[in-house]
Amino acid sequence: FRFVPMPNIEVFAEYWVPESDRVAGRMRLHNTGEDERTFRMELVALLNPSGDEGMAMLPMKKEAVNVLQGRTEDLEPVLFLTGGPYGIRSPYTSLAHDITLPPGTSRRFTWVLASGKDADENFREARVTAARNWQAEVAHVEMINAGDLHIETGEPDWDAAFALGQAAAHRLVLSRT
Repeated sequence: FRFVPMPNIEVFAEYWVPESDRVAGRMRLHNTGEDERTFRMELVALLNPSGDEGMAMLPMKKEAVNVLQGRTEDLEPVLFLTGGPYGIRSPYTSLAHDITLPPGTSRRFTWVLASGKDADENFREARVTAARNWQAEVAHVEMINAGDLHIETGEPDWDAAFALGQAAAHRLVLSRT
């Protein structure tokens, strides 16, 4: 995705689900203007816990790293953001960075939300996932999808029907195991 949250600041965002208990994203913030820009970027995580023993996402330190951690039912989600963020405790709890971008420069961040049963394990998995080689992962997905057909009819509804039909066909294929 590409969006412009403020004048002369473009954000290129990528999202990836590497495992069923993890979701990751990468953001590149780019100053397209002629002036230096200073701003705060916040990554917000909202959790409405169920049960009496639940806990909304709160800033915590794990191995000297600021993360957001919560609890709901038997899950203890952990949100990890690269670059040494600080935590903000507010109605919209977040991990934040104060950023200064000179003209024409960019800064990149990776985040991972891991939601298993153990917060310490989730933290470790989030860090490992954030360090994975995204280019290699994208190349792997593209290689898997290289045989897919891309049909453009000029009618968005028909294009969607063909794409959904192909996705349904892929789900019918059984592995040898």
